[in-house]
Amino acid sequence: MILQNVVRHVLLMAICLLSAVPVHAGDIQAAVDARVEFLSAVARNAGFEEYRMANAQSPYAQRVDDLLAPQRSHPAFDAMRAMRRDHGLSYDAVMSLAIHVTDPPELRERIDFDTHPAKLDQRLVPGPTRALLVQLRDLAKAVEWDRFMARELPLQRTAASALSRSASAHPVLPWLEQNLGPQGNTRCSLIAGLLAGGQNYGVGIQFNDGAPGEITPVIGCSHWDSTGNPEYGSDGNDQLCALVAHEFCHSYANPLVDRHAEELRSVGERLLKHAEACGAELKMEKVVDVKKEGELFSLTTDGDNVYLGKTLIAATGG
Repeated sequence: MILQNVVRHVLLMAICLLSAVPVHAGDIQAAVDARVEFLSAVARNAGFEEYRMANAQSPYAQRVDDLLAPQRSHPAFDAMRAMRRDHGLSYDAVMSLAIHVTDPPELRERIDFDTHPAKLDQRLVPGPTRALLVQLRDLAKAVEWDRFMARELPLQRTAASALSRSASAHPVLPWLEQNLGPQGNTRCSLIAGLLAGGQNYGVGIQFNDGAPGEITPVIGCSHWDSTGNPEYGSDGNDQLCALVAHEFCHSYANPLVDRHAEELRSVGERLLKHAEACGAELKMEKVVDVKKEGELFSLTTDGDNVYLGKTLIAATGG
């Protein structure tokens, strides 16, 4: 898996370095999603550290925690921790589950998990996942998640508007279509992850019956203003658009690498050998930010560690 992810990252970098053809900008639609927020909230309160990042703290996150606090002994939290322990439920697998079910409290499968949906994370084994969903449905009803989301509608509109506006500063979707080809019968949009902090997840869904697929990257919100409202683009729209392009590129790069994993294995092995020859140290940490500072890359991980170096080889994707 490490080798496969290294190859994915190199392919993503190659894609993002393609020369763009001038095109007209098109707005990217964004929204806050009840499924994403609910699964993020449960993961957060089940102790998943990737959903408890320091930059995910906000008045909104506190309201979420307060809502779930009376239900901390609910079996849904133990079920989440069991899935994490036994099947590796974490990071984008949580978001993949969110995209493949309907809104809470129903949380029905949008596509039969037994058919091995193309974009459903492999860690979501049908039997245990369905058992988890039983508990999640009960929890969603117990905390009245749908009413909570209705109360938070003004904040959701603010977040969606900010993300759409910042992500549309450059023609990301036309650029992808002209350089990489159309995605066919697929809808592209963004989801604002209000509990994701500095994490971002390139998730989507592909149906087996010819229905339009969905590419819906979750873009975490790591900045909040003094009034408790979410902000996007505070580090500059160029950086946010680059991030959005990267997450959309997963839909091109990941399936390609997955189809040719064995053929590309030697490439991944050579990349790792090159890294070792350069004296690089292998770090199994989640990258949350990369910046160029003069001649050096400054890389921050989810453990709040900061690394500086002239050369960076990072694995990305699930």
